[in-house]
Amino acid sequence: MKKVLMIICIIVVVCLLMGGCILVCGIIASNSLKKEMPKIVETMKKKIGGDLETSEERAQLEELGNQPNNTREAFEMLKKRIAGEAQPPADYTPEERARLEELGNQLIRAVARNDIQTVRDLLQQGALVNIEEPGRLYTPLIVAAQRDYTKMAALLINAGADVNAQLADTAEQNKMSSLLFAADNGNVQLAYMLIKAGASVYLADSRGFTPLHRACLMGHPNVAQLLLQAGVDINVVSSLSQTTSLMVAAYAGQVDTVQFLLQKGADPYLQDRNGGTALDYARESNSPNKEKIIALLQQAQKRA
Repeated sequence: MKKVLMIICIIVVVCLLMGGCILVCGIIASNSLKKEMPKIVETMKKKIGGDLETSEERAQLEELGNQPNNTREAFEMLKKRIAGEAQPPADYTPEERARLEELGNQLIRAVARNDIQTVRDLLQQGALVNIEEPGRLYTPLIVAAQRDYTKMAALLINAGADVNAQLADTAEQNKMSSLLFAADNGNVQLAYMLIKAGASVYLADSRGFTPLHRACLMGHPNVAQLLLQAGVDINVVSSLSQTTSLMVAAYAGQVDTVQFLLQKGADPYLQDRNGGTALDYARESNSPNKEKIIALLQQAQKRA
């Protein structure tokens, strides 16, 4: 009996010692993290950008940092703060705002010249990926899409760029978006990346032309195919004139695109706001492909 009691006592003592060791290790780890927290804060600041001394978020960050399991949460909080901003946050000091605005100007210029390394460096320094060029609303991603810089656009998308940002509603800017520019340029790879990142396939320009309209207008059936696969209605109409993609392709003389749309089931009998059909648009066209398109549309009407 005494031997049994002795064994039980030994087991209890060992368990207590192990528990104590775990507790001590936990305290040491926690204290170590607390001591390292200022370094972690500084590292985060350099990566995300901006001085947090005047922000409530520094207190929130340090409070999270005092909890060993929440370092990643603290870092994610900072990332979310910066990623979606189009202008420096209102609670930043004038110096902080001036710094971010200058970084933003440098970022847009670097994107325009397709300087990927400089863009990476500027984002690392805290440049706002959604900064808007004053008065024109050009964002870095829109600049990249307009200039057909696929790799640059991919970098910006991965950095949190707003894929649905649009230019101003003016004759010059035409409310263009990154996806609308990709459709214009026939860039299937970029269009795919934008759609995958959440770009609206129905976001239209100032004339009400959707990406499908613009792809067909410019003669890019490959982009049209991608948009249809993404769920776009092949007979979607523009908001102003109620024109279909088949109508604009017919008027622009895009034979291959007209043929593609008809094969995919575009309705040749639909009418625009003034009662015009795709055949009427073809007849009004000055394209050298006019007669070929008229023949295609007449055959389609007979089959319908």
